Amino acid sequence: MEFTEAFIAFTALGGPLLLLAFWLWLRARHRRDLLQLAESCIAQGQALDVELMESLKTSERPDPERDMRRGVIYLGLAFAIAVFSLAVEERVLLGAASFPCVLGIAYLIFSRRSPPAEADDLTEA
Repeated sequence: MEFTEAFIAFTALGGPLLLLAFWLWLRARHRRDLLQLAESCIAQGQALDVELMESLKTSERPDPERDMRRGVIYLGLAFAIAVFSLAVEERVLLGAASFPCVLGIAYLIFSRRSPPAEADDLTEA
């Protein structure tokens, strides 16, 4: 394997992993900063803002629309990879297209199985 081939393989696999790790790190740092802000407000005896309390919530209801959007995006990505693999005559990429395809199908199933958000709001009232 030549240096350029190894570099291409490293950037193709390492680049997305590096971006994902950076995104997760930023999200964790933001959450930590919010918790420190809440702790300092409580320690000073100040009332917590409603927006701050909402941002600290961790349990979210399933959102069928968001799952539907993600499913369609993943299926579109799988389709794009499959078309690209046929254009460059590289059958290995068809296997790579199966991963976003399966994720897209799973999200579409989740969107059909989760109750609509309006029904949850009506039952709580």
